[in-house]
Amino acid sequence: MKKTLMAIATAGVFALGCKEDMAYELESSSIYTPAEHAETPTAPPRTLDDLLKQPTLTKEEFALLIRSVNSLSNLETILKQRKIAYPPEGTKEHEETLSLRYGAPWLTHNRGYGVCDEMAMYSLPFLLQIPEVKDVTLIEIKGTVEKEGQPDKLGAVHALVIFRDSTNKWRYLNSGGISASRYEKPLEAVNIAVMTDNKYRIDNNLTYKSNMIKELSATGPWVYDDSKAEKLRPLVEIYEP
Repeated sequence: MKKTLMAIATAGVFALGCKEDMAYELESSSIYTPAEHAETPTAPPRTLDDLLKQPTLTKEEFALLIRSVNSLSNLETILKQRKIAYPPEGTKEHEETLSLRYGAPWLTHNRGYGVCDEMAMYSLPFLLQIPEVKDVTLIEIKGTVEKEGQPDKLGAVHALVIFRDSTNKWRYLNSGGISASRYEKPLEAVNIAVMTDNKYRIDNNLTYKSNMIKELSATGPWVYDDSKAEKLRPLVEIYEP
C-alpha cells in the first residue's frame, strides 16, 4: 500500500477588543471621599476544579478553562472529569449527535455528550495551547469495523487526533483518551489507535484524511460555533492502497 501524508493549514484569527481608559475630571470645588472612588473588588480567578464542577460554562468561562490547561496531564484531568460520552442509542441525544458533524468544543462541553468527531474536536483548543504539544492533526478514517472477528459495519467513519509531545514522538487522542505509548511515525499512531480502540480492519478498504491544525487560535470562533467548527473536518486524503 502506498502511504502519503498531506496536510492543509487552517488559519484562525482571534480579535482582541481594547477598551479605552476613562478619564475623570474633578472640579476644584468637589470634595474627595474614599468611598466614592474605591475600586470594586474583583473575584479571584476560578481554579480548574471550580470550572469542572459547573454543569455548563459561559464562553468566557470556557476560554478560562482552556487557558487553565498548560500540560497533557491537565487535559487528561478534564477528559476524565468531564466524561464526554456517547449518548445511548434510541435517545433524543443520540439522534441529535448523529446529525452533528465535528461540533464546537464549547457546545460539546455544555451538552456533555458527543461521538468520536465531537470528542476529537473537543480536545483541539486545549492541545493547541499546551507548550509541549506540536503538529496537532485531526484525522478521519473510513473502513470496515470488526465485531468478534467478523465485519460489522461497512464504510464506517471514525475521527481522532494525533500530535507530537515533548519527546518529538507521536501520540493519539481517541474517543476521549490519550495514548500512553509513543510512535515514530504518524500513521503508525493512527493504525494502532484504530486497531486497538475501534477494531477497524487495516486493509485496502481503509482510507485516511488529515488536517494538520496550524496557526489556529485556541479561542477562535470555531471553538464556540458548530457551523465554523465543521469546516475543520479533514478533506485531504492521505492514505491510498
